Amino acid sequence: AEAAGPSAQLVLNFTTPHQPLYNKKVVDQVILPGSAGEYGVTANHSPVISELRPGVVTVIHVGVSRRHLFL
Repeated sequence: AEAAGPSAQLVLNFTTPHQPLYNKKVVDQVILPGSAGEYGVTANHSPVISELRPGVVTVIHVGVSRRHLFL
């Protein structure tokens, strides 16, 4: 049997203290405001540890649709 490889999809879970905004939603990319600047996360992205800072989180849905959320 072949070993399962890494997923080609980015699955987003994004929750506020009051409600979930995304639950197991497949997206193309998420752009986050980090202490060292903005960085984008895509499927199979290398693990990164970074402090987040207040700013806009951009969720790029499959296709061209985007949603902006303030963090």
